[in-house]
Amino acid sequence: MQEEPGDQGTDSWLSGGYWRTKLPWRQKAASKPAQSLADNSSIPFYSSLSAGPSEAPPPYEDLREQPTSLVEKDGKTPRDNTDQKAKHDLESGTHSRFNAPANQTGKLPALRKIGRGGSDETLASLDKSWRYHRQEFGSTDTKTVARLFDLCRCWNTLGMLRDAVETEAPQGLSWTIKARNTEFFDFLLQRQVDVDRPDEEGKTPLFHASTLGKAFIVRRLLDAGANVHCTAGSVTPLHVSAEKNYTSIVDYLLEAGANVNALNSKGNTALYWASNNGNLEMVRKLLGKGGQANHTAPSTISPLHVAAARANPSLGEKFALHFAAGKGSRSLVTLLLDAGVGVNTTSAKGHTALHIAAALGNEDLVDRLLARSASVNLKSLSGFTALHDASLAGHIVVVKQLLYAGANIVFTTYTGYTALHFAAEKGSLDVVQRLMEAGSDVNAQSIRKWTPLLYACSEKHLAVIEFLLDHDANPNLFDY
Repeated sequence: MQEEPGDQGTDSWLSGGYWRTKLPWRQKAASKPAQSLADNSSIPFYSSLSAGPSEAPPPYEDLREQPTSLVEKDGKTPRDNTDQKAKHDLESGTHSRFNAPANQTGKLPALRKIGRGGSDETLASLDKSWRYHRQEFGSTDTKTVARLFDLCRCWNTLGMLRDAVETEAPQGLSWTIKARNTEFFDFLLQRQVDVDRPDEEGKTPLFHASTLGKAFIVRRLLDAGANVHCTAGSVTPLHVSAEKNYTSIVDYLLEAGANVNALNSKGNTALYWASNNGNLEMVRKLLGKGGQANHTAPSTISPLHVAAARANPSLGEKFALHFAAGKGSRSLVTLLLDAGVGVNTTSAKGHTALHIAAALGNEDLVDRLLARSASVNLKSLSGFTALHDASLAGHIVVVKQLLYAGANIVFTTYTGYTALHFAAEKGSLDVVQRLMEAGSDVNAQSIRKWTPLLYACSEKHLAVIEFLLDHDANPNLFDY
């Protein structure tokens, strides 16, 4: 296993030749004799902070036993000076060039020496090196505060860290969650930072933890008093955790008092989001916690609609371009129907769940909806019935199901299309044949005066053209 920087002895990059020869203060410090407690001018611990590499400061255990209340000439104790340094480092950050070795290893080099009871020379070198790079490069990047974690831990272990806070890093706690830095998260939480302080995106630590699925972090934040009702753009942590199917987080949030029926700016609940993602168990959980199955958004889209499909652009809904067909949809629709959702509830465009299932060709879902007394001939605002949708998509099995359930073959859309018009234009010969068997008018004309034969000719569907001509389609009917 490769050794990490900081475990390589006194010749590490921090205490090695570069710092010994390149920086003037190193040579200067090396020529200073160590001060003793008897001098009444300086405390050994304070002296060790400016000690050069040739000196031998007291070991870690000895430092812990030395008094920290003795006062220097300037009226400050070693504790005061160390606290001031720690707070300054936390507030100012440091330059990325100095952090490069730390980034490569995930740890600041040589700091484990102090934790193991080694000398504090490393602490002195680290403190001076940091100060040098801040002065040299003028860094103001406060997000590097997390990279100071090991330094903070050392000072904290020594009993010297008293006032360090995220003064200049308001996004500090959220940043540790996004960076998955649990150690520094624990450190800040122990310092009793504001757990509800939002970051530059307006999101609180609880929102970030819920989004990333960090159940343990969510639990810690809630125990620390985080506001379970916080929002980011009107979206609650419950919305995002329900959408992503984070069951443990949803449990924690609900136990902490989250509103299961909270609405976002579009009027959608967490139940709606879970339905949109097809999360069967999550929907069951939210329903069991009081989720309103019959709630509809201002667009009058219910969870049942999104359970039937997560969008079909031909239906004019404002959803993503993908479907929720399959076994999960059938179970989810059944769950919602059992919870009392109206099977014939219509959307803002007048579509029912049957319209959506027919357009998707979801045979199982069509069966389930028809068995629950879905109206087979309800029209959308554009005049579409479920039979129009199935014929337009060329779903022969669904067409047969709907005809068997009593679908009307004469109904037209507001543009005068019959189901046969759609099937002929699509080129679905099997659908055309079944509709003709059911008694469709082969010469029906749309508002444009087009017949099914003209639509088939416009798309060059030769098989459909031949079939229609063989069944008395009039080739002399056309628009002018």
